Formats: sequence, structure tokens, C-alpha cells
Amino acid sequence: VTCAKRCAKRDVLAFVMASRDFIERRRREQLAFRAKYPRLRFLSGEKILYLGRELNLEVVWTWRSTIQVKMCENVLELQAPVKASEAERTQAVFDFYRETGREFLSTRLSHWAEVTSLKPKSLSIRGQNSRWGSCTSAGAINLNWKLMAAPLSVIDYVLVHELAHLEHLNHSIRFWRLVGHWIPNYRDLRLLLKSLEPRIAVQFEG
Repeated sequence: VTCAKRCAKRDVLAFVMASRDFIERRRREQLAFRAKYPRLRFLSGEKILYLGRELNLEVVWTWRSTIQVKMCENVLELQAPVKASEAERTQAVFDFYRETGREFLSTRLSHWAEVTSLKPKSLSIRGQNSRWGSCTSAGAINLNWKLMAAPLSVIDYVLVHELAHLEHLNHSIRFWRLVGHWIPNYRDLRLLLKSLEPRIAVQFEG
């Protein structure tokens, strides 16, 4: 519970009790979600999203000293030393998404910059927990490499969304009209991204 320091404990408890049905409902939803999508340990047999496709994760244990991650059709192959810890396997997969994301998102943003004639001053790729992208008043665009889990259509929507902020640094009617000019079904893609957010969050739990 987040509250002001001046709030009395009895008022906080009263608020919690009044919210009991909501809390219980959300708790049941979270338990059901966790049962369906447990935290990944990056072991063979787990499912992982890459560009909207659900891939099988396959760990190949080796005597090498380093971990390698590569795509093999519908499989994300993780070649790992037999002593590799869960934390090391996790970091290797994250690094794979970050590196492939840096190249892919940069190339895709350049494509849309040409299409829309909206050119950012700079681009940075980060791993934010709560934002897919942002655009500063100076024309700098920041993108989240975790977008690599989403379908290409969703990625394109996010890129055009941020490019449109170069013209309108707000979410006005004119802003959405500009987004809709290039991505007519942006409303559907927003909902799709929203529906994928919990699954992607689980995939990239550190």
C-alpha cells in the first residue's frame, strides 16, 4: 500500500479491507498466469518469444568455457558449459536479444524514418522495465530491446509512434492522426502489445 505519511494505520487497514475483493481477484489472476507462464530457468523444453514467434528453447551442454546463443529455425539454441548457472544462461539469452535488437531495431527505424520523412537526431537501445520507447524534445529516440519478443507489426507500430513524437511531442488528436496515416490498425496493435506485456515481462525477469 502506498500512502502519505500522515495516513493513520487504521485508515490503511480499512482501505485494504474495503479492497479485499479486488485484491483476491487480482491474486487469483496472478496465480493462474504464473501457472500458465512460470518463470523461465532457460532450460530445454521452455518456450520463448522472438519476433512474435513462440520458439522452443534447447540447451546443448558443452565443455566450452563460454555460452553461445543462436537461432535454428523454430529453436533458440543455447550452447552452455556444463557448469553454467541459471544466472549465466539467463544473461546470455538477454545479451542475445540486446545485440540482435540493437541491429534489427536500428535498421527498422531507419526504414520508417525514410518512409515518414521523420528523422531522429539519435537512437539508443535500452532495457527499460516500463516503457517500450520514448522520444525527447531534442529528437532523441530510445527503444527497448525487449521489443524483440513482439511481432514485427507491433514493433513497427512502436517505431512509428516514437517517430510521430518528432512532429507532435504529445498524444493529441493530430499525433494519433499522424500515427494512423502510416499504421491504420494502430489501435489493434496497441491492444495486442498490451496483451503480450505480461508474457514478455515474465520472459525477461532478471
